[in-house]
Amino acid sequence: MTKWSQKFLIILILAALVCLPPLGTGYFQLWQASTTADPGAASKSYETAAILLFWRPDLYEKAGLLAGGEPQRAIQLLTTAREHGSLSTNGQVSLAEAYLANGQTNQAVELLQSLLSTNQEISRVGPLLTKYYWDREQFDESTRALQHWLAADPHNPQASQQLGLILAAQAAPEAVQLLQAADAFGYTDLINALGVPGGQAYRLVRCGQALANINEWRLAEQAFSRATAVDGTYAEAWAWLGLARQHNSTSGGQQAVQNAIKLNGQSAAIRVIVGTYYQQNGNPAEAVTQFKTATRLEPGNPAWWAALGSAAAQSDLSVALNAYIQAVNLAPDQAVYWYALAAFCVERNAYIDDYGLNAALRAYALEPDNPLYMDMLGRTQTTAGMYQPAEVMLKKALAAAGSTPLATEIHLHLGLLYLQNSRNDLSKFELEQTVTLDRAAAGPYGSQAQKLLERYFP
Repeated sequence: MTKWSQKFLIILILAALVCLPPLGTGYFQLWQASTTADPGAASKSYETAAILLFWRPDLYEKAGLLAGGEPQRAIQLLTTAREHGSLSTNGQVSLAEAYLANGQTNQAVELLQSLLSTNQEISRVGPLLTKYYWDREQFDESTRALQHWLAADPHNPQASQQLGLILAAQAAPEAVQLLQAADAFGYTDLINALGVPGGQAYRLVRCGQALANINEWRLAEQAFSRATAVDGTYAEAWAWLGLARQHNSTSGGQQAVQNAIKLNGQSAAIRVIVGTYYQQNGNPAEAVTQFKTATRLEPGNPAWWAALGSAAAQSDLSVALNAYIQAVNLAPDQAVYWYALAAFCVERNAYIDDYGLNAALRAYALEPDNPLYMDMLGRTQTTAGMYQPAEVMLKKALAAAGSTPLATEIHLHLGLLYLQNSRNDLSKFELEQTVTLDRAAAGPYGSQAQKLLERYFP
């Protein structure tokens, strides 16, 4: 063997001695990453393997995809994969998600827009980009993203639904087909509003009302604003715009309702909308004034009297009681007004024997299968100290309510009944049921039940 050959062999042996241990460690880490059930541990193993097996930059993406709980680390790993030209479209979407989680919204949107423009990973990109714009009320940008999404996936119900809602706020006829394609419950009124005869401003107001009814107040405000732009003399549009602005905490609400009164102060409906604005804005005295005007303008409408009762209940029980009595006298066959009278008596703990019990019984008699009216009768009986029939009625209401949200409230009412009746074990059970059922929704009933548990069952 020549000296040169010996030297070359020595170099090879030395190279093997240097390279083989890291190489073995790299493959061991790769094996460990593929066998562990812990995503965090797998991510770190893939990262180590990527460093040691430098010709495998794709392992950085694998590590990044499993680092979802650490957005900053995921960004570092996925951008490293991208710098090595080894980031798939799936990895790009995950990088955008990490950017969003880390508050780097500009980078996220830029990346998502790039993927959307090339129709890549539409099933993930479409919802992410639309939600980003939707949450920020950037509806024009949402529209463009949704249109691109639907062009790539024409039968997607989520995209159809969201684009349909945006276009409905413009009273655009195209919204009908999109909402029908979404096949979603609760859009019948909105679809009907899109087809009502009349001018554009009228349709916009009807669409705005329908959007508000499904709690799409941001889009409803846009519809009402467009209506006032189309016809600046349309008083109802101004009234609804004020109410929407109040609901959305945007500026100009009071000016809008004042415009409505100036344009048509003799409309009872407008007075009621304006009254609702003031009631929700924490001005019950002005709300009472507006509702009183509405009842004077249209004394035969029970809804106006019920609205007056609701507003007056905060300051003048006598006025409120008389208003509710007027409502039930005008509509004795409508359970909703008897229920409102009973609820007023229970919640204010007033007139229970004189009016509350009778009102609750009348509501229940008119709709005996309605668990809401069963519950109200049980509450009224509890307030009157009629514990045994109250327990029977509340249990009946609970059975009728099934798994609906009303069941949570009924559990609370049963807990209060047992608490007043000194049946502490049953009270504690019902209050704990209320907390358990209401925890997911973080509603008011669970909070109230928790306070009662802490006070009476520490």
